[in-house]
Amino acid sequence: MNLRFLFLFIGISYFCLGQQSKEFTLPKSGTVQVSSVNFDLQPLVQRLEMPSPIPGSEKAMLKAIKESLNQKSFPKRNEYQSRLGQANDPWMGPNFRGNNYINGVPNDNDLAISKSGIIVSVVNSNIIMMNDTGLALASLSLEAWSDTLNLNATKFDPRALYDPLNDRYIIACLNGFASNNSKIILGFSETNDPTGNWNLYALPGSPYQDTSWTDYPIMALSHGELFITGNLIYDNMSWQAGFKESIIWQINTQDGYQGDSLTTLLHNGVNFGGKPIRNLCPVQEESENRRSDIYFTSNRNFDLQNDTVFLIHLSDSIGGNPNLSIDFLRSNQNYGMPPNGQQPFNHDLATNDARWLDAIMVNNTIHMVGNSIDTLSGNSVIYHATIENPGFNPLCTGTLIGDTAVDYGYPGLAWAGIGNSNDLMIAVNYSGAQNGEQPGCGAIFFDAQSKTYSNLVVSKTGENVINMLNGTDRWGDYTGIQRRYGQEGKVWIAATYGRVNRQPGTWIAEYNHPGINVSENEIPSIQSKLYPNPVYHTVHLDFTLHKDTWTQVSLYTLDGKLVKNIMYDRFRAGVSRLTIETSDLPNGIYLLKLEGDNLNHSKKFIVAH
Repeated sequence: MNLRFLFLFIGISYFCLGQQSKEFTLPKSGTVQVSSVNFDLQPLVQRLEMPSPIPGSEKAMLKAIKESLNQKSFPKRNEYQSRLGQANDPWMGPNFRGNNYINGVPNDNDLAISKSGIIVSVVNSNIIMMNDTGLALASLSLEAWSDTLNLNATKFDPRALYDPLNDRYIIACLNGFASNNSKIILGFSETNDPTGNWNLYALPGSPYQDTSWTDYPIMALSHGELFITGNLIYDNMSWQAGFKESIIWQINTQDGYQGDSLTTLLHNGVNFGGKPIRNLCPVQEESENRRSDIYFTSNRNFDLQNDTVFLIHLSDSIGGNPNLSIDFLRSNQNYGMPPNGQQPFNHDLATNDARWLDAIMVNNTIHMVGNSIDTLSGNSVIYHATIENPGFNPLCTGTLIGDTAVDYGYPGLAWAGIGNSNDLMIAVNYSGAQNGEQPGCGAIFFDAQSKTYSNLVVSKTGENVINMLNGTDRWGDYTGIQRRYGQEGKVWIAATYGRVNRQPGTWIAEYNHPGINVSENEIPSIQSKLYPNPVYHTVHLDFTLHKDTWTQVSLYTLDGKLVKNIMYDRFRAGVSRLTIETSDLPNGIYLLKLEGDNLNHSKKFIVAH
């Protein structure tokens, strides 16, 4: 039996001998009542063009790898078979535009939704609270939210969580790009109303008082504790070349909800073979009855091709003397450095590296997703990996999900099962140069029993390319997704699309397990917006369907006379745009009708040349 076969089935497990833990007691640093914030300057500094990498540096090597991938070192092959479309499609519920003003680059979408349906959506410059019909309850910048802390550096990399056991919200973001001003800003809602009071804390971003600062946080919850991972980066160096190590904050959540001083442990020294493991991704247990221990995952995310998977276990809560152990596994399927996503008109979208972007545990199976390359298609695809029996003889397998038409970027994961099923929803961004696909977003359903994937069900089609930088543009470093606790089979996502003004936008949508029985009265009615009105030359109808529908599009006069049957076609689930030229129509009032299976919808507009 060869060594690879041994690793695949039994792996290597050992205690993390380099682990060190440091206690911090952190007092509350400020409070904010969101509904009372009435002064918000929304300050923001954008880097419109990144400096060129120093020749020979790790950043330069990463750039060279990306360029070789974009030149299709792995050529496209027509015989590539998509793994999509073998499972039933999920159906989409309410969906709407998220944050109203977005000036940060990139979006960095994250989302939390409560059992009662109140959404907290965060992006790189802004927080918005909405109900599940899209009505905005409050909106403010990260700067205004954290103003009482008197931290004046740039706020970035926001994250949001909902705690179903305590019916509370948690938001974190970073402050500053240097060791002398780096902080992790952490906020706990006092109640289940996110527009009310928040208790704010400032965790040290340079906790060992050296020349490193904290980058790229990820959050997850265990039973009564919050975990935040981050990467320490040396001053005046890029995140690629200046990496020092990854750290884990372990925090008592009740302290934060009550506004008491935080009881914390900080763990470092997470190494394998004498080298620090990069980009630790905490595994969110999807059950509400979570355990006191927690897992983290990582991989060799800078390699062109690799099959190594790291599984890190933190054994207990703060009062239980927690220890770290590491399993070294090999997957049956290689992952690898993803090429940049392609947009029309030769605009690239950055995909960074092959790190795990999201990880969850359902019924003793860990699922991870990240960006990867598929060497058959040459495209950026989703890598979906599973680790079965993580506590004993863990087994890791992986699957590449994609097709030749589009590139996929920044997937996120949530449990979408009914009963005891392990079914999942995968949120993802997409873009395609070959077929002119502007960057949009949607979700894919994973049927755990058959291990098959649905089609991509689009929530928002792109309106234009994303083009804000000189060079490669930013897609967003992660995508927001969360199950709706208390409602089986329902998942909410917040993802990126290209807006008309070439900026990245946020679209929020509910997705439902395809097995949920929906009566005709429960099917969401079509949502649409017609503009401009009155019409002078061209009219647009943006409409949302929850499922694929054969639809007759017709134009009538106001008194019911048919002007023309425009088209009869199968419209895809998600958001679509119908455009009609009205220059040849006489002035007057018209009805644009969409009719199909359980669909009878019309919009009135005025033609005034």
